[in-house]
Amino acid sequence: MPDQRGPLAPHQLMATRVRTLAATARAITVQTLHDGRTHPARGAVADDGRPILLLEPGTALHAALRAAAADGPARAAARVTLQTPRELAGHNLVRANLGVCGWLTAVPEPQLRAAAVSIAEMCPDEALFSVLERFGDPDAPLLAELEVVSIDCDTMTTHTTLPARDYLAAETDPLAGAAENIIEHINAGHPYLIAPCLTTMLGEQIDTAWLWEVDSQGITFLAELPGPGGASLVTLDWPEPISDSTTLTLALHTMLQRGRNCACARPEPQRPGDRDQDPA
Repeated sequence: MPDQRGPLAPHQLMATRVRTLAATARAITVQTLHDGRTHPARGAVADDGRPILLLEPGTALHAALRAAAADGPARAAARVTLQTPRELAGHNLVRANLGVCGWLTAVPEPQLRAAAVSIAEMCPDEALFSVLERFGDPDAPLLAELEVVSIDCDTMTTHTTLPARDYLAAETDPLAGAAENIIEHINAGHPYLIAPCLTTMLGEQIDTAWLWEVDSQGITFLAELPGPGGASLVTLDWPEPISDSTTLTLALHTMLQRGRNCACARPEPQRPGDRDQDPA
């Protein structure tokens, strides 16, 4: 049965959603705020919500953070741009663009391995071995972490700005991992069920649709709606928040069964192994 707790308050839900999008984001650029210069960046977001960057020797940021400071580690005011991806039908799309402002400092040695793992999980790079093996070498790459002051998040339909307190206090959606696996499985193996399902729920003909987001609060489709608007996001809330992956799978099975039973669904043969693992 779905969890009986009430829906999250708007500010809590907002922070949870941003934190969840950040958790699977990759760093794209970093801007040093004292001079406005923008640099390419590689990196990811650590479990505690802070962006971690891999800085190669010879770059201005690497040199700045290697510089000794009389009152402690060198730091730079910066804005890190993150992107959260979504692949659909061979196309790389962007679920969200996030801008994180704060103070960039070199990761201290005790936290170095955990920070390197955070990056390796999202964007593996052999330079991470040099970071660990040559710590303290001025010519070695280093890892930098951003002490978050504020974060803004842009999706296809919303713009949100959060202070660090709200962002860091939030947790990722409890079903984020399970939801991503389900989205990938259904979009890749059973996309023909999605548009008929949405057609029955909206009461108007939808010819093309994909799963875009699924979480404990609801489900979002990317769909070609009738009319000149083109592709749009359609979000539907669950009747009650869902707290476990089993209930989520059952909810999706029930929903997609409408697509299977709809007369406009295009039947396709079930592939071996689908019956045991397919929520549809």
